[in-house]
Amino acid sequence: MKRQTIITIILMGLSIFIVHAFVGQSNEAKIYSKGGKGIYKQTPDGKEVTIYETSKDVIGFRGFHLSPCGRYIAVIETTRGFTPEGKHDFEVLPKNSMVIIDTSGSVLYSLDEDVRKIVWSPDGNKIAYITGEYREGGVGFRTTGIYVFDLTDGSRKEITKDFEYDTLRGYHGGGYNLNWAVHDSNLYIAEFDRFGGNYMYDPKTGKTRQVSYKGIHFSPDGRYYLELRPEDSPHLYVSATNEDLTEIAERELLRMPYSWISDRPHHLSGVRTKKVLKSGEPLQHNRAYLNEEVKILEKTFLVYDVEKREVVEQWTEKYDE
Repeated sequence: MKRQTIITIILMGLSIFIVHAFVGQSNEAKIYSKGGKGIYKQTPDGKEVTIYETSKDVIGFRGFHLSPCGRYIAVIETTRGFTPEGKHDFEVLPKNSMVIIDTSGSVLYSLDEDVRKIVWSPDGNKIAYITGEYREGGVGFRTTGIYVFDLTDGSRKEITKDFEYDTLRGYHGGGYNLNWAVHDSNLYIAEFDRFGGNYMYDPKTGKTRQVSYKGIHFSPDGRYYLELRPEDSPHLYVSATNEDLTEIAERELLRMPYSWISDRPHHLSGVRTKKVLKSGEPLQHNRAYLNEEVKILEKTFLVYDVEKREVVEQWTEKYDE
């Protein structure tokens, strides 16, 4: 794999905000989102053409989702909520909806549901999504359903009906994250309470069942998986035994953020960024900084082979000060 390809995968996998997502090779038209209201195409001669513009207020947070087959784009559109002046609670709650378009911008399907999370099937013919509703003055959020939409026939299936019924919360399950695994083509759902177990939806049988995995992000060959923890670095496990390899991996990865490389069987990519304030002063970790206050000095990239338990590639990119 070329180094630039690995860098692209790392940035796509680890970034919180993906500003541009592209379709096709370098000699084909590129399709991307820049935030705001539009989806754009850059033709081979460098011209930018708007192929889709939302009638809602904005294309939402992480609102651009390209299918693996490169034929479809799922777009989350958002109608902003309203908060009266001097108040903290929404008077009118924000509302999402989803449209699925082709790469020419034609609308194929429109779903007027409050969609929160989206994931494509590996073949790009199905899309899974979480719906929900705001609670507690617009701060809390509750999952109301998880669905699989089939683009081949326009059908929709709810998969939360097979979840255990939660009498405290008053609904079936409470999934908050999705991953459609490449190795077995099954959809995995992370529960709010990670100690309560996660779920797997099998498209062949149409059934959802609880599984013992602590996380849902599998290596392309399925032999290992990651549990993503917001308050910590990812945890690494063996799929067959749930053996925790986190400590072993972190000896090499040194607690840097890491994720799977999509076209390798069980390799993790990691990146560490060295930054300082533009004034030259060191960063203090107990405060937040605006992007314009910070400059990047260098980035160190690692490729870790989980099977060999060793870093197999490493390099540093330096930036002009």
